Amino acid sequence: MPKTKHGAARRDRCTSEYTTWVAMKERCLNPKNPRYPNYGARGITVCDRWKQSFEMFFADMGKRPSRRHSIDRRNNDGIYDPANCRWATPKQQRRNQRNFRQDLTGKRFGRLVVIKRIRYDKQGHTQIWKCICDCGHKCEARAGNLSTNHTQSCGCLNLEKIRDRNTNRTRKT
Repeated sequence: MPKTKHGAARRDRCTSEYTTWVAMKERCLNPKNPRYPNYGARGITVCDRWKQSFEMFFADMGKRPSRRHSIDRRNNDGIYDPANCRWATPKQQRRNQRNFRQDLTGKRFGRLVVIKRIRYDKQGHTQIWKCICDCGHKCEARAGNLSTNHTQSCGCLNLEKIRDRNTNRTRKT
């Protein structure tokens, strides 16, 4: 069976646009793809025009402006189609992530309850939240550290773990 010629290869290598098209389809359409839970399983799919043809994808999206750009959906819950996609820089991508826009107010993470968003970090990428701990102390935490459980208390949890370890050591001697 002859290979399809799409005209987007250089010296027997696929272009970044072609690689992007293949990866987009894989994460949306292949349940065995590790990224499928964040795409296809959420109902994010690829429009029929792009699903069937790299040429149509390339005609709609054009050349990637630079190596720093990657495909981005303006509406994160929308499908991959010409009206919803663009080539975006890493900064634009970060600002368009689901967790970037999420309101954490009132949510519990370990011993912390989020009170309010107070600012973004110096680079303007990460949200910093004011939290109150079960022990009564207030602290600040990055959104990413809360959602990954890297920050679970104001510091009192670590102090308790250290005290417990020291208590166990003295009991053994």
